[in-house]
Amino acid sequence: MNSKYSNCWLEMSFKAFTLTLALLLVSRAMSLSELWSYNSAGTATSLTFSENGNLGVSSLDSCAYVFDQNGNLLNKTCGCWNCYMGDVSYCCGKFGFINEDNKAYIFYENGTLWKKVDVGSHYYHSAITIHSNGFIACRSYCAYLYFNGTRKWNVYVGYVENGPSIHANYVYAADINGKSLCVLRLSNGAKVKEISYNEFVYDTATCSNYLAVSTLHHLYLYDLSDPVNPIELWSSEGLNYAIHITFSPDCRYIAVADYNNKKLKIFDIRGELVLEKGYPNEVYSVAWWNDRIAVGLNSNEFRVYKIVFDQIQNTATTISTSTESESTQASESVDETGTQIPLVALAVPVIITLGRKLKLL
Repeated sequence: MNSKYSNCWLEMSFKAFTLTLALLLVSRAMSLSELWSYNSAGTATSLTFSENGNLGVSSLDSCAYVFDQNGNLLNKTCGCWNCYMGDVSYCCGKFGFINEDNKAYIFYENGTLWKKVDVGSHYYHSAITIHSNGFIACRSYCAYLYFNGTRKWNVYVGYVENGPSIHANYVYAADINGKSLCVLRLSNGAKVKEISYNEFVYDTATCSNYLAVSTLHHLYLYDLSDPVNPIELWSSEGLNYAIHITFSPDCRYIAVADYNNKKLKIFDIRGELVLEKGYPNEVYSVAWWNDRIAVGLNSNEFRVYKIVFDQIQNTATTISTSTESESTQASESVDETGTQIPLVALAVPVIITLGRKLKLL
């Protein structure tokens, strides 16, 4: 066959294949199936999963909880009376909790309490991020402390309620009152960058080269190819007190606790809203591990769901050269029963990769 016509036939076949793939992927649906729930004496202020799927929960009842994958309580340890447990973090085989009694509670992954570390004062007792050799504790100041209590550095930030994120050698802290994102050097705490917003800034999350930032009404996604100078990729509005955010482990989705709207929202990495679930109470916290999502409600209840990607539905769509379906936003609200929601899958990167391999793009 003439090479010119052979290449033309191959290109047409590839386009037909890629469009078919995109249409099939769009037909998939995501839903949530509840696995277990728990009612404590206070709202779950923060949630996080360990590497093996155990769940750490900090609560306004001043207690730290650790559960196994099946919802069995492994440990419950409380701080002083009327001192809330403000935040929880996980890294490197350890859960870290921070309490208003000015102590960090460090647990092994199996729920065994390892030690309590004095953080010094109320300047550091609201937020925590566990690191390999210690942890960062924040409130009006952020400080890096080793597990023996020795302080490596501390710096004034403003007011940080949620544990900052770490990427490469930098720390990203949300300063609520200052309406800014502070970028600190991990080695010495030096402030190297500050990004200002026109509304309160609540939480940050990093995954691969991505940084997500939640504010009062927006979710932002940044590229961290240059960690000191994040490049904004997109922002999504319509939120109302986006108090907590988290990435899926594969970095393809961002879950948001949309507090005042009483909803869990999930965006894909392009900024498309792909799932929205409503609740009778405010959504305070969210965590993600493999195919599981944990959601903390302002009713002192938190729930753990399994994410279900339904079977690819049978579609009889005519193939055309239009790629409109790739940019269609597929989302709708769901009620307490958790109806299925169409998901726009990320077919474009796969298509581009295949095209390059075939030397067509």
